[in-house]
Amino acid sequence: PAVIKAEHCFIIDPIDGTTNFICDYRHSAISLALFSKGVAVFGAVYDPYLGDLFTAELGKGAFCNGKPIHASTRPLDRALAAFGTAPYDKEFFADKTFALCKKLLLACGDLRRGGSAALDLAYVAAGRIDVFFEYRLSPWDIAAGSLLISEAGGIISDMNGNTLDFLSPSPVLAASKTVYGQALQIVKE
Repeated sequence: PAVIKAEHCFIIDPIDGTTNFICDYRHSAISLALFSKGVAVFGAVYDPYLGDLFTAELGKGAFCNGKPIHASTRPLDRALAAFGTAPYDKEFFADKTFALCKKLLLACGDLRRGGSAALDLAYVAAGRIDVFFEYRLSPWDIAAGSLLISEAGGIISDMNGNTLDFLSPSPVLAASKTVYGQALQIVKE
């Protein structure tokens, strides 16, 4: 806990989407966040395959390759939802994950599984997807993406709607403001 409250603290994931990287499934990212006294003040997610650099600075908005990005305004019935499978804990979360996938699929337009939480969060910020969830993510998976989403007008929380603390692994729900409330209700059912 003392580290995150430091004057400055970097949270880095040098390869988010490690299994994708190992298998040459070209959907991985480098994720970097700078925290100051427990608050994210800068975040960057870089996709080396597409050359997309997502950045955000506290109070200054979110960008992809220097152009402003915003969370979508699509309604849930047309939304694209993405999810993670918590692969390091799949024996605990597989049934819950796929039960929730079914509920979301019946409520939204379609589902995707990308394999890089950092990119999925950046895509929520950019309006490319509308909802993302995963039952267990580490702080380095979500630190940069959380600021991207906030600065792009989206919402990120744990799966009970609580603020993330970035001190330990956590379940995550991220969405545009348009669909967040509905998505949270589906998650809690």
